[in-house]
Amino acid sequence: MLEEIEDIFQHFLTQYDSVDIAEFEFKKAIHEDADLKEMYKNWCHMQGSSEKNGFRDFCQDYIESRNDVWNTLKDYDE
Repeated sequence: MLEEIEDIFQHFLTQYDSVDIAEFEFKKAIHEDADLKEMYKNWCHMQGSSEKNGFRDFCQDYIESRNDVWNTLKDYDE
């Protein structure tokens, strides 16, 4: 379940290329889909994050992890 909701988060991020727009569209989607909302609620609880900030928290961690990969590759080139 964790991987599935995180895949959904990543889908929104790649589709909109903006955290603010992706968050807006995701929150709109959870209001329209009770199953998605329940998955999100459970994910937030398991992560220790609030429903208000859960998506943004994921985005921050996801972007930082991607930046770390690029920084590691740059370090290897030097």
